[in-house]
Amino acid sequence: MPIALTSLFSPELQRLSRICGIGRGPRAQTGPADSLQELARQQQVEPLLWNWQDRALAAAPSPPEWVAQRSQHSATALQLTAETARLGKVFDTANIEVIALKGPLLAKQYYGDLALRHVGDIDLLVARDSIDAADVLLQKSGYQRTKPLRALSPARFALYVATQHEFGYLDPTTGTAVELHWRYADAAGLQADTFRALWTRSTIATVGAVPVRTLAPIDTLMQLAVHGALDGWSRLKWLADLPRVAAHTNSSQIEQLRTRASTNGLARILDLALYLAGSDAVTTSVAPWMERVLEYVAWRVQNPHPRELAARARILHSVTCSRYMNALLVDSHLLAQHRYVSQIMPRDFDALPLPDVFTPTLPYVARVTRAFRAVARRSG
Repeated sequence: MPIALTSLFSPELQRLSRICGIGRGPRAQTGPADSLQELARQQQVEPLLWNWQDRALAAAPSPPEWVAQRSQHSATALQLTAETARLGKVFDTANIEVIALKGPLLAKQYYGDLALRHVGDIDLLVARDSIDAADVLLQKSGYQRTKPLRALSPARFALYVATQHEFGYLDPTTGTAVELHWRYADAAGLQADTFRALWTRSTIATVGAVPVRTLAPIDTLMQLAVHGALDGWSRLKWLADLPRVAAHTNSSQIEQLRTRASTNGLARILDLALYLAGSDAVTTSVAPWMERVLEYVAWRVQNPHPRELAARARILHSVTCSRYMNALLVDSHLLAQHRYVSQIMPRDFDALPLPDVFTPTLPYVARVTRAFRAVARRSG
């Protein structure tokens, strides 16, 4: 990871970053890692810490609780991988094109081991015109939709698809969570390519004897760039993905991606991801806009849940986050679109059952309602 960012980290976070092999620079080689366990859990990089512990301190036995946690994590990774393969086969039988995102398959492709990356759910990407069929198929396969819970009228469905990017599901028997995506982010403009283009470039990962389609490395890099940027790169887990995926791309592919990203107003989001990856495709000097962005990223990594802060700190974060997004999204139309879709959340479709005639006003009603609820909580 670039020194411009790690210099803003606490000493413990700097050490954990080196252990995770993020970006440029040597990995940490010595010293017990027990004190970093809780930090690694917060940053969702425990598997990398455990792996480092095995290599660096081979003669020292791992604490019993680590052994139990690793065993549970490995079992979860295997279970999610098998379920991803099963769902891929179910979708294929129904003639629905689907691409697996992130998850254990990313660990297999870019970490070399299913168990080296924290995993919590299954992410699937479908074409926008396949959302209805995919939603029905998942529910017939035993999943209950949790986001949103309510059935959507045609008008509500159209607004949801236009302002959100995923449905959420849960298998009540196994507890497996699935997210069904039709793009990378709520704002449609934050997508550099069509589903058809992504499908054409996609690759096949074999899970057992079952082929599962995944994004090409260059598209995985762009998807990670958008996902991470929108969350302020608030976990080392996401930063750790970048150099590993970037290593599977070449300069020609990067330049082609840059061209597409520039056309869609995503150039800075991509350049930030490449810089965080320690890629040779970017210069070592830091542009003024990136200096401001890196300060925010360093703060978010160390404060991954700003909603838990005190009221004054949350207000300051809101202002800083706005400046951060302004620095990344220099295209005014894309920035306006991002601000609009940010006014509404999936739970608003459940909490505000307005008549269809008022559906277009839902984003604004939702924003006002949340503001009143926040005031009521503080005054109560």
